Amino acid sequence: MEPITNEEIEYASKILFENDSTKFYDDIQTKTGERIDVIKCLENKSIVACPGSGKTTALIAKLIILSKRMPFEDGRGICVLTHTNVAIDLIKEKLGIGASRLFSYPNFFGTIQSFIDKFLAAPYCACKYQSRVRHIDNDRVNSDAKIFYHHLRFKKHGGNPLKNSLYRSGTRSNDWDKTRTDEKHENAIKYLSRLVVDYNLQKITDGLGGRTFRNGKSKSETALQDYEDICKYKLKLISKGIISYQDAYSLANSYLNNYPQIANVFQERFRFVFIDEMQDTAIHQSQITNQLFKGSDKTVVQEYGDPNQAIYDYEGQSGEWKPKKEDSLFITESKRFGENIAIVINPLRIQPENYLIKGINGNSLLPPHLILFDEAKTKDYIQVLNKFGELILVNNLHKIKNSKFVAIGRVGKKREDEELTLKSFWKKFEKHSSKSKTYFPTLIEYLRKELPSNKSNYTENIVNAILHILDLHDFRNEITKGKKTIKRRFSKTTFFNYLKKEHEKIYYNLKDKMSDWSLQLKHGNELFNIDVEKDLKKFVAKKILSLKGIELSDSIFFNHPEKINESDDEMGKSERTEKLHNLNENTYFFQYGKEGTKENLPIKINTIHGEKGETHTATLYLETYYNKKYDSQGIKEQLLGVPYQFNHKPEQDMAEKLAYVAMSRAQNLLCLAISSNRISEKYAREKLKPLGWEIITLT
Repeated sequence: MEPITNEEIEYASKILFENDSTKFYDDIQTKTGERIDVIKCLENKSIVACPGSGKTTALIAKLIILSKRMPFEDGRGICVLTHTNVAIDLIKEKLGIGASRLFSYPNFFGTIQSFIDKFLAAPYCACKYQSRVRHIDNDRVNSDAKIFYHHLRFKKHGGNPLKNSLYRSGTRSNDWDKTRTDEKHENAIKYLSRLVVDYNLQKITDGLGGRTFRNGKSKSETALQDYEDICKYKLKLISKGIISYQDAYSLANSYLNNYPQIANVFQERFRFVFIDEMQDTAIHQSQITNQLFKGSDKTVVQEYGDPNQAIYDYEGQSGEWKPKKEDSLFITESKRFGENIAIVINPLRIQPENYLIKGINGNSLLPPHLILFDEAKTKDYIQVLNKFGELILVNNLHKIKNSKFVAIGRVGKKREDEELTLKSFWKKFEKHSSKSKTYFPTLIEYLRKELPSNKSNYTENIVNAILHILDLHDFRNEITKGKKTIKRRFSKTTFFNYLKKEHEKIYYNLKDKMSDWSLQLKHGNELFNIDVEKDLKKFVAKKILSLKGIELSDSIFFNHPEKINESDDEMGKSERTEKLHNLNENTYFFQYGKEGTKENLPIKINTIHGEKGETHTATLYLETYYNKKYDSQGIKEQLLGVPYQFNHKPEQDMAEKLAYVAMSRAQNLLCLAISSNRISEKYAREKLKPLGWEIITLT
């Protein structure tokens, strides 16, 4: 293929930056040209990029250029594998109708999971088991596991040994004595739903690559019986078209092991394979992509990411991407922050010898701030958030357009002891699942969301919308523990369990309704969305909220975005803030100004995992307690500028990477909040202040 030209980069730049063809050329004229090198590269490479480097933008520019060259002379295509749809959505937004050729055969754009499901797991089920996959869904597998488990009998009651084995294996031996019987049964069901059969190796493991539960080659009669029973159970699920996400990978591996020649089919189809956010790719995912494409002279594979941001852990296996320096291109310049922040995060890198991050945001000049608080004297940790708010105001950061202020920490959930979590600093904090970013400020936006044309995705959005309505109306799941009744938010599983158990008729009625609504959304237009919206509101009000005597409110959630924007101009500031608060309870509003004319500064509270990939105007990193240790204890040397030495201790490596992600979100202001029990004021002033830190001690 012909090399990518400067003229083609100008063309891509105009599309990406609204007719500005010079954006990428800033690199050529005044900097190192790292992004240009990445865009022009058409050979096997790992692209290692620092936070805020414009990595994804460079990849999209390359895709725009390649799309203009399509169809290729040999008729082959491009495969883009991602972990989110951010890049895909951006391409659609920028290219409009012109994006259609990129999303048509022979190209493939999607998540690694969807690629595995479509091209490997589903075809293998059809070929090997004559089964059409209908559900790839862990929740559905868990539901079937519950039914299967409850039909089993313990050995002493005349059953086979399997129930005994699952019951004992589901709960860790260290927790056995302090775990209630009903919880042991729940753990056994979860354990059963996690089990994966490796038919080639004839063993059953707890998740992919996890601890072996049973070996089909065992000499133990009980173990062999368990193995056969689990295999029968799994094959029955497969025959019904039901598999878990983990099963999909196991089936894909079986397909590749039994028919290795199919790799040639994929290599003939795809001329280029681009994998974005490679550091988030689990071992079992990279094993499959390597089998399909690595080592082939037919397909160019490029992996984009940052090993320092590998903070997701897959069943005990952290991301294993370790790009070799000689096979990599580096983007070392961050346009997000300046040297003031780059100098703080550089020592946290787990591969410090590879490259040094340079901060080139000329507007980022504020020094990092260390906020010290005394745990013994502090009765209300809200003063830490208040100090952060004061620093934002003093530096006029609230006047920056589209500003975003976030306080983040590793652990969100409240602990039984008094050790610190995000909930210590903001008592109203509620941790949301990181698996699904499906929060929308209005009901109609849940129903308008563009989704792939399969019904289950529309159904998921409808469920999320209903759960959102329940949250707004404080419709909670009431759980009795001893003499106490605890109220908890409903999850998808607990909500449907509650309806099925307590209100079976409504449960089946809702299931039918959801099916109808999904079909309307799938095949309809905006008018259908509005019809579904009205019907859904009516159903939730009359059938669900009424169960607890709750009336449907006139919340802003039920307005349309256009109406919210129109009414904002007429709405008083305090009223507007109150309504915004209803949209996101994990937001602390710092009040400032004179009495009677006070204004509110929103500070979002979230976990580090929840903010990965985000950019903040200012970030407050709150230390929390995890695995018998506080965050500050793991990074104390790095705060002094000592580079971290990768030592193959997973927990310490993870602590460094989490701190790296947390402290690389900020554009303008980075703050750390640490107890003076762990870093004293004297130590901070003697050791950290000379390194450029501003020290603030709360009294």
